Amino acid sequence: MKRLITVLAATLFAQAAGGLAAAQSDPFVGTWKLNVTKSKFHPGPGPKSQTRTWAADGRVSVEGLNAAGKPVAYGYPIKADGKDYPTTGAVPNSADTISSKRIDANTIEATFTRRGKPADKTRFAVSRDAKVLTMTAKGTLPDGKALDDLLVLDKQAMPGGGQASHETVTTTNQQAVAAATTDFYAALNTMFAGNGRPMKDAWSRARDITYMGPDGLYLIGWEKIEQEWNTQTANKLGGRVTPQQLHTVVGDDLAVITCIESGENIVNGKNETVQIRSSTLFRKENGAWKVIGHQTDPLKYMDKPKLVARVLPR
Repeated sequence: MKRLITVLAATLFAQAAGGLAAAQSDPFVGTWKLNVTKSKFHPGPGPKSQTRTWAADGRVSVEGLNAAGKPVAYGYPIKADGKDYPTTGAVPNSADTISSKRIDANTIEATFTRRGKPADKTRFAVSRDAKVLTMTAKGTLPDGKALDDLLVLDKQAMPGGGQASHETVTTTNQQAVAAATTDFYAALNTMFAGNGRPMKDAWSRARDITYMGPDGLYLIGWEKIEQEWNTQTANKLGGRVTPQQLHTVVGDDLAVITCIESGENIVNGKNETVQIRSSTLFRKENGAWKVIGHQTDPLKYMDKPKLVARVLPR
């Protein structure tokens, strides 16, 4: 037990130290709070509060209260490689993918897309003293109205002393789970196209994991779940789903994600709407967050004989 505690403490210290080093080298890394007074939103109204956490791997997690005072949470990766990546949660302007490129050390430009079409272009610029992040976003809203926002965010002080405080560890876990959630839904959409490897990589190999999907199956253990991913990969359902209304609860080694999976599949040449409740359970295994449970509402079109011919051995 003492050895386990020592190893865990060393791991947490390394994570905190790594985060501190990244923050010193990359001015974007850290926690930023919206300066509501200095920010402007058109057509508005803007959020009542907002906190952005920018991780060392480029994952941006956003939490706050919208104009109506209701909590919102979403995120997206800033990879700066020009490639499209899926967003998570209720991203403003209903954007479902993002691509980005780095202009210089303190400037990044990103393009958000909505159903394959440009939604807005956002420029992220950090001041020379690395204390202020300015975001300018221009584009078109889903209703056709012009979008022209200016967000000014102030950087929050990092915990001092170079030690892994409880807040630092919690933030690190939240960022890691947000990234794992993004990877899970990216893997799901990749599987719809006929590549099941990323989905398999997202899951734990333990015997206690469970899957209760939209086809009504109830599977326990990796062997049966792996067979299910092989079947779904072969089906090549097509289409795309994204997690909406994302709600995350993160502990030291377990995390629960609940959301609405929204999108469509293509079955026998016909577009089928996906709008179902979903919950995903993650467990931290050897420092990585792995899926150990996934449950959704049923989908009627999954009852078709072609899709339910999945007799799995016990």
